[in-house]
Amino acid sequence: MAQCQLNNVLRCTRLVNINGAFLSTLRQYVAVQQEVSLMS
Repeated sequence: MAQCQLNNVLRCTRLVNINGAFLSTLRQYVAVQQEVSLMS
């Protein structure tokens, strides 16, 4: 039971890490797009 809960926590943490990395990448992409549109 405890092992199952631990696995769920690890899985959730991994998902949060993946989502966090994705969001930061998306934010960088948006920032670059804004700079490009300002320059053109």
